[in-house]
Amino acid sequence: MILCLIIEIRRKKVLRKVDCKLERRSILAFIFYALFYAFALALPCLIVYAKELVNVKKEW
Repeated sequence: MILCLIIEIRRKKVLRKVDCKLERRSILAFIFYALFYAFALALPCLIVYAKELVNVKKEW
């Protein structure tokens, strides 16, 4: 959540600096994005950790 907040703050600073008038995101949209992003990354990470615990052969 903190990483998403940092990215959002940097994005807004850059857009203000170049005077870009893109759509403004609401707080609700930001929270939805941050939670979705975290859940989207959590499942693959858990799968990889579980495979490491049971010593599954690695595929490259």
